[in-house]
Amino acid sequence: MCPFCGSIEFKALSFTENKSESISGTSFSGDEIIFDNRILKVRKTIGLGGYGVILEVGEENSSEVFAMKVPLTFEYYTGSGSNYSSRELESSEQSIKDEIKVLKKIDTVRVINVYSMGEASCIINKVKKIFPAILMELAICTLRDIILLEASGKIEISLAEKLEMTSQVVSTIADLHRSGIIHRDIALENIFVVDRGGEIKYVMADFGTSREGLRKSSEKTTGVIGRDKYLDPLRFDRRYRRDPRVDIFTSGIVITEIFIGNLWDNIIFEPLYDIDFEREFLKSYAADQIDGRLVKFISKALKTDISKRYKDAAEMEEKLKNTISKIVRSAGIRKVVRTVELIYNIPFPPKPDSEEKDNFIYFESHKKINLDINHRTVIVFPNGKISNVRLKRTPFFRTYCEGDNVYIVPDRKRLDKEFRFFRRKKFNGDRGILYFSGKLKVESRSVELGPITGGRD
Repeated sequence: MCPFCGSIEFKALSFTENKSESISGTSFSGDEIIFDNRILKVRKTIGLGGYGVILEVGEENSSEVFAMKVPLTFEYYTGSGSNYSSRELESSEQSIKDEIKVLKKIDTVRVINVYSMGEASCIINKVKKIFPAILMELAICTLRDIILLEASGKIEISLAEKLEMTSQVVSTIADLHRSGIIHRDIALENIFVVDRGGEIKYVMADFGTSREGLRKSSEKTTGVIGRDKYLDPLRFDRRYRRDPRVDIFTSGIVITEIFIGNLWDNIIFEPLYDIDFEREFLKSYAADQIDGRLVKFISKALKTDISKRYKDAAEMEEKLKNTISKIVRSAGIRKVVRTVELIYNIPFPPKPDSEEKDNFIYFESHKKINLDINHRTVIVFPNGKISNVRLKRTPFFRTYCEGDNVYIVPDRKRLDKEFRFFRRKKFNGDRGILYFSGKLKVESRSVELGPITGGRD
């Protein structure tokens, strides 16, 4: 497909001395995938790895987009991956099939949302090609992308947000282990940033190398799987290849990178299997940048003696909660006031009363809100800890709060009274719209986390 005009028609000219020969034809771009009784257009390739390809797909007349994981065979069919060996293609397909089996056993919302999985197909030169595929939510980016932005100085991530990242990562691993699944490839690039209803979540994905755990048995072990920079040295011992504690070690490296705001191998260039990560990185270089209580928490995950690590991810999750609680208790509390601009478009005479519906609005993405007298508007403040709300210049509405939600409700008695006045005194029965604006002031208490204290102290 031509990247400039989108055409799949081509014309080739072959020159030999003073003669030329013209060839015309049609090229299939492989841009349609038939899956789950739908035709999905391939919009672009998001990522390419050793075990599969991630595509951005969507139906032709829909604005909704998804991510789709397909094996390397799809690249091979469409001509862009013709250099793959038959062994690589078979391994890629098997990895997707294994991932589908694992996903069916996972029971947690902390992983990437999967909408459908199974067989997909495309038509190449009038021949139907079949391959396994997984359709899932489209992420904003990976946690690796975020950390690299901080490392380059383009963004600054607060300590509070890093604690939230860590909490979500550890809780996800605990959920997986409770389902009997070991991820075996935990890395920053396998933790995805997604927007769920206006709230950012850090979710796990890429379960192609995941397996059910067999802690006490060395049977049915598989080869050494994982990225060199995150690989637990004990994975070379057959006894631990399906031990859940290998995920705990890997998560310790990921958490260290979150708090130092950089990739550890951008700082030292030794292979992981040549160093004691706990002593030679965490307690030497990283300890000066991480709160001492967090260093102690991470350190237990990184023990080379597996019996000294957390016995399972549930214990690690509980220890993290206690550590975060201590950090928060020692931090300061400040009052935060957030303002929402309100716009009123009230028709008069008013429409007949209709069933009142809740209209949910998320503050972070909507700081200017249109109000409707037939709706109860619910403004969601994620992790709001709201203490007080006030409406200014808004005589026709009242407000209250519950949890992280602020409710704005039309005062119908006041509206009816004022509308009668408008009709009688000013508008002589004509229809119109009353426009005015107001403000909503929301006060909340926010934990102000102080500077990080060095781990050595």
